[in-house]
Amino acid sequence: MELRHLRYFSAVAEQLSFVRAADALHITQPPLSRQIQELEQEIGTALFLREGKRVALTPAGESFLADVKALMASLEMALAKTRRIGQCGTGPLRIAAVNYLIGKLVPEFIGELQKLYPEARVEIEALPTEAQADALRAGRLDFGFVRDWVHSEGLVYEPLGEEKLALCYQRGIYEGKNVDACLAQLQGLPFIALNPAYSPGLAGRVHDLLSAHGVEPRAAYECSDADTLLNLVSSGVGWAVFLLAYLEGGQYSLSYCAFAESISFGLIHRPGPFDGEALAFRDIVRAKYGCSKVGE
Repeated sequence: MELRHLRYFSAVAEQLSFVRAADALHITQPPLSRQIQELEQEIGTALFLREGKRVALTPAGESFLADVKALMASLEMALAKTRRIGQCGTGPLRIAAVNYLIGKLVPEFIGELQKLYPEARVEIEALPTEAQADALRAGRLDFGFVRDWVHSEGLVYEPLGEEKLALCYQRGIYEGKNVDACLAQLQGLPFIALNPAYSPGLAGRVHDLLSAHGVEPRAAYECSDADTLLNLVSSGVGWAVFLLAYLEGGQYSLSYCAFAESISFGLIHRPGPFDGEALAFRDIVRAKYGCSKVGE
């Protein structure tokens, strides 16, 4: 028995006509009839009742049709999963996020995914926005959590929420909430910048934000990770601009003053279709942010 026998049987069973089934399969009727006869001989029982031009399923044929439908559905799922693995390059679901979002968002989503797929394998990586977009295009990632300056050509970007930036500096320098007054107090102190080579989008957004407030400081230090940058600030080496939510946790001994402006973040992925764990993960993220049709 070969797969074509099952396809031919399904076509005749759905059409209840050898002529219409042959047309749907783009073959002539005689070879279709021979294939059905071969199938019946191999099984050892008739699957169809043939009375002139009238065709009907036998009880055995009705039972076989139900099993074939289930088998074909399982086969289609297997093919879809295989295609996804081939497109992604590996079996696990691979997710990346910028440093802060990887701790803020990803654990909750993975927990929800494991409720649906307890044996799901997930690989998580911290990458800046630009690196995530490149990895998605190369097939090394399935999903990324990025900020809104991503170059999403060929990809789907779904906005999820917003974050604020803030000035951060050693305690005692300024205790108010006015950004311009705070910047005036920080003049003359070393500026600690994000390394543009590591995260050009965020570094560029910080530069534009400071320029909008009439400040264009020359970086005395550059850092590629949040911990180093904020530890330098806490130690009194200088001041910086970083994400407000990161500062509000109280992990670092410093003061901060929030900008009114926000930056947005979102989910990025290749165009579908999705299946299995990938489809579930995307739907979990969308449900969290109420954006079930965003990006379609």
